[in-house]
Amino acid sequence: MDPETGEEKGRFTSLDEQMIPAGVYQIAWRETEHGSTEVLLGEVVSVESGKTSEVLMQTAIRLVPAEWVDKEYYYWALRNTHSGNEVVRFKGEGFESHLVPAGIYQIVFRQSEHGHSESLLGEIKIADNSTTDFSLNSGARLIPPEKLAPPYRVQFVNLDEKDDKGPLSVTISGSFGPVLLKPGRYKVIYHQDKHGSSPMTILDDLVVNSGSLVEIEL
Repeated sequence: MDPETGEEKGRFTSLDEQMIPAGVYQIAWRETEHGSTEVLLGEVVSVESGKTSEVLMQTAIRLVPAEWVDKEYYYWALRNTHSGNEVVRFKGEGFESHLVPAGIYQIVFRQSEHGHSESLLGEIKIADNSTTDFSLNSGARLIPPEKLAPPYRVQFVNLDEKDDKGPLSVTISGSFGPVLLKPGRYKVIYHQDKHGSSPMTILDDLVVNSGSLVEIEL
């Protein structure tokens, strides 16, 4: 990519040596066709005529899940802390390292397409030329009495953070969890049946500490 105009100058599907005109380039990277979006890396390379230039791509992020976190997920993403724009998204399963540009981002995680809303998990500062880890180890799970059917919806309303639309919240549907949550305080609203019951607050101030899975007995 031209680092000034963003114009694409070449596209390749291998890491072998490639013939390109001399010049200055920035690398756009897409890890897989369907499992990730394209991301503009921070590395800028100057290619001289008649020489082979090497690019070290060593800036990466790795999510480190607790044992209770399901290894299959809908997606997770990095968003620009200031603009809120999505920088890159990964889908599928597993928590291997991924190449990303250095910077400060918000991590967004969505466990399933229909049973979970997005969880805004917090901020991460990704340093140049190293792999930065982010732990997925804070959340909540409901413990139901015997034979209780999974609820229509459970909403975790963040009491510490809000945006221009109001308090931030995370919703799960059709399950008792667990659900990943950013450490903080939450109001928990429980709705058993879509048509046969009304939402009710079961906890006014649930505290989720970093590195803990809070169990809520119903």
